[in-house]
Amino acid sequence: MRIAIAVGWIEADAPEHVGDVFVALGARDEAMHDRCFADNVGDAQCSLFAVSEDGSVEELGDVRDIAGLSAEAADAYRRARRFALDNPVLLAGLMFKEASIAQRVGKFSASLRLLSRGRTVLDGAAGADVNAVRSRLATRYSFGKYLQGKYHQAMQWSAIGASEAREAGDRESLAYAYNTMHLAYLHAGRAEEQRFGDLALAIYEEVGDLRMQGHCLNNLAIGAMQDGQWDLSADLLHRAADMFRRVGDTANEANAVYNRADLLIRQGRLAEVEPLLASALRAARAVDDHALVALVLRERGRLLSGLGRWDEAVELFEDARLRLAGLGLPQELIGLDGALAECLMLSGRLDDATTIVSAALDRARALRANMLLAPLRRIQGFGLLAAGRLAEARAAFEAGLQSPDGADGQHEHALMMMGLAEIPDERPDIEAHEMRRRSREILHRLGVVAVPIANLLS
Repeated sequence: MRIAIAVGWIEADAPEHVGDVFVALGARDEAMHDRCFADNVGDAQCSLFAVSEDGSVEELGDVRDIAGLSAEAADAYRRARRFALDNPVLLAGLMFKEASIAQRVGKFSASLRLLSRGRTVLDGAAGADVNAVRSRLATRYSFGKYLQGKYHQAMQWSAIGASEAREAGDRESLAYAYNTMHLAYLHAGRAEEQRFGDLALAIYEEVGDLRMQGHCLNNLAIGAMQDGQWDLSADLLHRAADMFRRVGDTANEANAVYNRADLLIRQGRLAEVEPLLASALRAARAVDDHALVALVLRERGRLLSGLGRWDEAVELFEDARLRLAGLGLPQELIGLDGALAECLMLSGRLDDATTIVSAALDRARALRANMLLAPLRRIQGFGLLAAGRLAEARAAFEAGLQSPDGADGQHEHALMMMGLAEIPDERPDIEAHEMRRRSREILHRLGVVAVPIANLLS
């Protein structure tokens, strides 16, 4: 099969970038450059055209995918399926690629259906290549469940993917399963039997897959943040973004940049956040990553809230709410309500904020989203403290300290200790002093320089 593809990067008149994506994809056949042309379609855009000699357009989909042209890539894979009806392994592989694009653009249920169909296509087939594709389908299904916040199902499906990869003897498929397994365990709050993230990264370094190294680094950064190693997390995110940039993967570079902005907001380093969020938002919109667009808007709302621009923040939160609701992401909506409640508290609307955070707590408990309980209890406690409802504030903080720490290196617990130490009661002063000391120690270790919600204490 032969397809001629051209990639034209239109960035500041930089024709030397034409063909860079071929290098990123590992193309070794110079004939791939034949019969190619590029067309200027606008600033920072990529124009892709193809002339097919035998009906195959899979390579075109690959280039469009890495260039961030989601709809165009999905279309190419869909058309390619017509020419693979007599080859179940190829057909299932194309379904895997198309489902991956569907997840990027927020079509989670559609992607899961397509992945299930891909596994059905392989029914009755046998062999190492069959098991390798079957493994990748299971792992991508796991990632879809992760995106929906169904972390235990994600763990189960990634384990299936790893088992099938071992049967196939395919190390790259095994690394892919390990990487997703690492992410699922992190968010489920479960200890890993092995260091799956490190195992995945080692395999991808061995085979020289830069793009997947970027994914591993991004996920290891999330783990480092949960472990309280925020400096390491920032370094890993920087390396991940650089790795994606090197291979021209705009979509995943934006995700790494978003994660870096989230970390900076937690640290209160708000002046550094705006350019990162602006960059992530441009890229997310360019590649039709609807979930990332919504999450970036939510983070920009948190930024503006911290800067005291509360009305603007509320507008962004409402925009993000509509998008997240449309995507069917209930846990992200709970996180948004927590951010909105904090914003309302800072602007003096304590009653509205208390109502919102109480409802969010009910939904978090119903979903068993335990990692969301600590930040919600912290927000609730500070609101009650500001309203002078001291006994209720104490109960909220104490309940929050009994919850998981929000997977953030005890950041939430430190903030609740800060609030609890300000509530007068019969405890000896030494206990309040010790809580303040521990709170300061944790926040210093995490690199936190400002805590907007602490303004409610003044």
